[in-house]
Amino acid sequence: MGDGERRVFFKELCSEDKKDLLHLIVKSRKELYVWKKGIKKIQKFKVTGVGREMDGHDKINIESTLILYTPEFRTDFLNTEVLISFLHDNFQYFAKSILKLDRSSNYYIKLDKEIYKCEKRGGFRMCADRRHPISITINNKIYPALDVSVGGVGFMVKSEEEGIFVKKQNFSECLLKISGQIYTISSCEVANAKLIEGKGLIKVGIKFSKLPQRDEVNLCRLINQSVFLSRKKAG
Repeated sequence: MGDGERRVFFKELCSEDKKDLLHLIVKSRKELYVWKKGIKKIQKFKVTGVGREMDGHDKINIESTLILYTPEFRTDFLNTEVLISFLHDNFQYFAKSILKLDRSSNYYIKLDKEIYKCEKRGGFRMCADRRHPISITINNKIYPALDVSVGGVGFMVKSEEEGIFVKKQNFSECLLKISGQIYTISSCEVANAKLIEGKGLIKVGIKFSKLPQRDEVNLCRLINQSVFLSRKKAG
C-alpha cells in the first residue's frame, strides 16, 4: 500500500503541528502507550517534561506508571525502536521512537520521526489471526469471530441458529475477547445476518449498543495499533 492511500487514514503532521502537539502533551502530562511488534505487553508512561538532545531534537521526559527495571524490559524495549500512541481530543496519534535512559536513569523518547494522526477513530476493522484471536460470547456460547471494530464484531454461525440471530435482535451482557483481553458488552444487536449459499452458514454482524468509555478507548487503541502496523508494513 502506497503512502497516498495510507495517509487517507493516517495523516502525517507537519512541523508546526508537531510542535503544537508536543507542547500540548507536555502541558497536559499525557499518558503514552509504548509497545513493540511481536511483544504483547504494552508499557504505560506519563509525560513529565520536555528537553533537547545534543543533536537539537526535542526529547520528551516520561515516567513509568509501573516498576519496569527488569532484565526483560531492558532487553525488549530499551534502546530499540518502539511504537508510541496517545489520545488527544478523541484522536489517536502514532509515532516511532527509541526509548532511552539518561544519565540520571530517567526515561525519555525523541519525537524526531513522523507523527501520524488517525483520522477515523472508529472506522477500522481488525481481522482475527493467530496473534490476535477474537471471540464473542453470546448467551453463554462462544463464537470465534472474523473481525472486530469499535462499533461491532462479525462472525459465522450454523444455519440452524438462524432463528437466534435475527436482524434487530438484542443481546445483553456479552463478552468480547481479543488476545486474552476481555471486554463486557452491556448491550448489542444484530445489524445483519446473511446466509452463505451452499455452506450451511450465516455471516452475522453485531453492533455494540453500549460499551463503557474506558473499554471503547482501549479497544480503539488496540485496533488502530494493529491497523497502523499492518499499513506501515504494507507501505
